[in-house]
Amino acid sequence: MSLRMVIGRSGSGKTAMFLDEIKGRLVEKPDGTPIIYIVPEQMTFLSEYRLATDPAISGMIRAQVYSFSRLAWRILQETGGISRTHLSSVGMSMLIRKIIDEQKEQLKLFQRAADKNGFIQKLEQMITEFKRYCIRPEELIQGSSFSGEDTNALNDKLQDLEMIYKKFEDEVFGKYIDSEDYFQLLSEKVSFSSYLKDAEIYIDGFYSFSPQEYQVMIELMKHCKNVSIALTTDHLSINSPPDELDLFRLSGETSYTLYDLAKANGIEIEQSVVLKEQRKWTEPSLSHFEEKFDARPAVSYVGETKINICQAVNRRAEIEGIAREIRQLVRTKGYRYRDIALLIRNGGDYHEIVEPVFDDYQIPYFIDQKRTMLNHPLIEFIRSSLEVINSYWRYEPVFRMIKTELLYPLQEKPAKMREKMDKLENYCLAYGINGSKWTKKERWSYRRIRGLELEVNSQTDLEKEMEQELNELKLMVTAPILR
Repeated sequence: MSLRMVIGRSGSGKTAMFLDEIKGRLVEKPDGTPIIYIVPEQMTFLSEYRLATDPAISGMIRAQVYSFSRLAWRILQETGGISRTHLSSVGMSMLIRKIIDEQKEQLKLFQRAADKNGFIQKLEQMITEFKRYCIRPEELIQGSSFSGEDTNALNDKLQDLEMIYKKFEDEVFGKYIDSEDYFQLLSEKVSFSSYLKDAEIYIDGFYSFSPQEYQVMIELMKHCKNVSIALTTDHLSINSPPDELDLFRLSGETSYTLYDLAKANGIEIEQSVVLKEQRKWTEPSLSHFEEKFDARPAVSYVGETKINICQAVNRRAEIEGIAREIRQLVRTKGYRYRDIALLIRNGGDYHEIVEPVFDDYQIPYFIDQKRTMLNHPLIEFIRSSLEVINSYWRYEPVFRMIKTELLYPLQEKPAKMREKMDKLENYCLAYGINGSKWTKKERWSYRRIRGLELEVNSQTDLEKEMEQELNELKLMVTAPILR
């Protein structure tokens, strides 16, 4: 029942220390009390892989790698409380939409904005933030009676939010559980878990925590053998919060809050571990830059440096300059494209520029970002296929389905199939093909020119060839959908 803080600058060995301790305990006693390594969601796979593939331990039954949300799933499976239906982001949006439709007449500020694109998603994000920071609906309007002309809108907004948030909580109570409710349930169930009793907890990769996560960590400190937390900072803030200009302000505020919570709950605080080892940079100027970043007055670096600072007239010129630099490195310096990474802080402002510029410069790239599934070819194929049946083979859903390219035979080249489907689309538009004309067994006929005199003239070889191709394409589209 203790707290240990491990601190150090970036690359000082905090993660390595935790992993070495975990490996040592696994070698010493493979079937001992549980060891739980908690990291951010994006780090779980890599951390688990590093432990599982280490030749010294040959596996890890005793140790487990979790994020906070996965730990909640594990504990709630043991102690109960996970039987309620999980409410996804889409489910939350649907429920908020239902509440707004029912309460629309009572809304003051949101009545006109409720039907605008993106409004429901913004409300969902806001409710998620309220839950994450433990804000109850009634707290939104407590002490919020502002006066003055400019604050009327703020009062109306808070009252609308309070109404929607309260209705949302009433709707989900006892029936549904969303992603933010797991943390609250976890903090309540930690004391009932036999799995967590005498467990050793390691928390790494975070620089700040939400109030819900602080609640979980306090419960872990109370009921687990010990809790070790690693933070990236070169000094601990114990007796007072760090200065707002401190380079490691966020980590400092986190350490101050953790110590304060531990003292308030009577948790034993072990001697802190301060790692002084510096990252071994291959470039000396980078090492100097990291070490002296916040030194005032600035400490000059003596010698040649590979750090370049450039400026551009706009974002496109900036990306084009980077693209030229990448091409030069690959052509003249022996680099490969996969050796190069482009780090962008506000990626949303740049992605639409990066893609066309890198395509123009013929630079292969991968952008690490979450993409909506709504326009994914497979999702569109499923939606359009169902709409084809429900709308009785209307033109629009049929060709939306075809243009996902998931009906194309694997042996055919996509470019060639696109050309054929363009011919099919032109034919359907020209001849008014829809409904039963797709599903009847009668063959489609094709004449390049239609007129009364064609009744006596026979088809040309080119027309017969085109007719055969169109009927083959018709069968290729209709056969799997009808099945």
